[in-house]
Formats: sequence, C-alpha cells, structure tokens
Amino acid sequence: MAINICPVQDNSLNCVEMCVASVLLKYNRDYTLMFSDVWGAEFEQSVSLSEYVSLSEKLKLGRTGRIWELIEKFYGVKVSWINAHNINNLYDILYKQLELGIPIGLLTSGYFCPWSDAYQKYDIPHAFLVIGIDNNSNNLLCMDPYFSLDIKNIELNVIVDNVSEVFIFQILGDGKKILIGVMWQIWESKMYSRVRMVLILLVHYVNLLSSLAMNSILNGSLGNMNI
Repeated sequence: MAINICPVQDNSLNCVEMCVASVLLKYNRDYTLMFSDVWGAEFEQSVSLSEYVSLSEKLKLGRTGRIWELIEKFYGVKVSWINAHNINNLYDILYKQLELGIPIGLLTSGYFCPWSDAYQKYDIPHAFLVIGIDNNSNNLLCMDPYFSLDIKNIELNVIVDNVSEVFIFQILGDGKKILIGVMWQIWESKMYSRVRMVLILLVHYVNLLSSLAMNSILNGSLGNMNI
C-alpha cells in the first residue's frame, strides 16, 4: 500500500529538493523558507549615509548550505542523511520508515531508474521517494516528482544494491506553531530593523546612481561614468 502524497513539480528545484518539498507539503508545511539564505550575504549593521560607499562594501559573506538546518528550524521536519555503505540492513530502515507512514528518500543513479531518461545510458546522481512496497511483487512503490506524477514500480533488489545515500524524514512537531515561534524570535531580535536598513541603503544607492547619471549627462560623459 502506498503512502498518500502529492508530488511537487517545480522547475526551479532539483530532484532532491522536489522530494523534500513533496514531503513538507504532505504535512502541510511550505518549503520556500528552506532557501532563505540562498544568497549567503549579510549587510554590515553600522552604515553611514553621509558619504558614498559602494553597496558591495556593505556586504559580507554569510552562511550558506544550511538548507537542512532551515527546514528543521522553520518547519519542524528533520532530514537526516545516511551513507548507504554504513547501513547493515537497508531493508529494515525502509520497512520501519514506511510503517510510520513517512516516505523515505533514496539517492542512487538515473542509470538504474527505468522511468529516467538516463536509464541504462548515463551514470547521473538522482533521488526519489519510496512511498510503499507492493505486497504481491515485493517491489518498491516510488514517487519521482522530477519525472512524473505517477507512482513508479521498481525491483527492490535492483535499487537497494545501488543506493549511495538515504535521507530520512522525522516530524518533530506542529509546523504552524514552530513557524510562529520563529517569527516571534525574529521580531524580538529586531531583525525587521535590519531589513529597513537594507531598504534605506538600496534607495540611497539608487538615488546616488541617478544623481551620477544626471551629472554625467549634463557633462556629456555618460559613457565614462564608473558605477
């Protein structure tokens, strides 16, 4: 029997992200905030508007690659990655996770996925969700949002022997309460004032560029303006 799940197909996401987004949606969680630090940039807090300082000088490199941390923080879902070579019995993990009614993600190669364009042609990393096991054939029932909205069927032995990593989902609590709590923390930390500062900087920068452009036009040297 297959777990009821609605696949998320989004051209801006890769195969792993589509799997994660689909699981989040199943538990009434959004997924957009898991990309909240995608630019990995932060503004310096102390900024002087009395002198010209380029926008780039106000930026500093922030933290990136926190997608799993952010999913847990904003949505109360923990995603744990396990190297398949460190798993003694992958069958047990599959069965236990499915008994809980939670899909489990497998990272393998498109070479072994019959529905993939890379099937028996190219060795390309690819991820999909296992949402059940066929009681008659003992095959895995899979959901692969990257390629299809339909449930796929694949032989258990074939795919298990060629899995490189497994990603497991753990539901930690009420997603809405967690998100409200995080928003309150952001408010108390006065992060809104930093957002306001960024907007002021942008307006100041645009106004400055407009002034430089106007002066350059008046002086007939627009082509030489250094922005």
